Amino acid sequence: MISLLIIGNGFDKKCELKSSFDDFEDSQYWVKDSQHLFWFFIFSYRKQIFPNENDNDWKWCSVEDLIGWVIHNYNELPTDISDVFEKIWRDPNISRSERLFLELGKFEKRFRQYLTNEVNESDKQERHLTNRYSYKVSKLLEEIKNQAFITGGLHIINFNYTEILPIVKADGYLGLQGITNADGLYCWEKIVENNVHGTLKTEIIIGIDDKNCRDKKDGNDDFKFSKTYRKMELQGRTDFQGKKQNLPDDVDQIIFFGHSLGKQDYSYFHSLFDYYKLYDSKIRLKFCFSKGHELTNEIYWLLHEYGEEFSNQRQGHNLLHKILLEGRLQIIKLK
Repeated sequence: MISLLIIGNGFDKKCELKSSFDDFEDSQYWVKDSQHLFWFFIFSYRKQIFPNENDNDWKWCSVEDLIGWVIHNYNELPTDISDVFEKIWRDPNISRSERLFLELGKFEKRFRQYLTNEVNESDKQERHLTNRYSYKVSKLLEEIKNQAFITGGLHIINFNYTEILPIVKADGYLGLQGITNADGLYCWEKIVENNVHGTLKTEIIIGIDDKNCRDKKDGNDDFKFSKTYRKMELQGRTDFQGKKQNLPDDVDQIIFFGHSLGKQDYSYFHSLFDYYKLYDSKIRLKFCFSKGHELTNEIYWLLHEYGEEFSNQRQGHNLLHKILLEGRLQIIKLK
């Protein structure tokens, strides 16, 4: 059987890669003089837009929430913010929506440059082996394997822009290249990876959830900012993800680690649950976390919102209770 492992930015942060929004904002790649770059300007003034948001630890899901809010509520921006760009954007041939999209592309490109540099710096040969990003990735993957009892193939659904598969297949890291020891411990010979929103070697997607888009029949084109639309567009014109890997059918557990379980990715998770018929199947859900990053509330709302979509409301309302009763949900604390 195959285990599905879903990872988010918390995975890279656990490996001490400076991949958070705050890290990016504090770097030399952040554009401080941002009056000609819309999204840098917006994020710099986010406290005025989201005064109740915790500004000390901005997660990427918060960034995507802000993008969605601005797209849907542009006219409600403080005038001292919107006026700056209305004076700059005077090209009548480009709509405001198109301009916002072009500006988002500039933000994505800058972040991709930043994160690529961070990965390269973290993996320099002169660094001690145990301090390298690639070594920490292998160690963390090994811990997840042991704690979540992965005993068969592994299919990674990676919400990060970094890639794990090239690291795991490389020589020199924990003997993970197709080696089974005398105790019969599992080796990472059968492993597949899908980067959901692109990689540092291709293009990356920072966007909103399709469910949060307004009715397209009203002439709104905010759906073009959705991750679903962006993926479809990129896969149609580039080799966006390299070799496409379909979801495996013989899955017995879905494991989560390092993902905020934010609403901007609900469409993906709910589609995944539909695909594997979560209600009627025997698939187990395992949510791994590190100290200080408990996700009990987020797990509850993820499954609650999924249940709300059921045509059979009775089944939808008792989904979480059923999974718990059958022993198919486990919350695992890592070191």
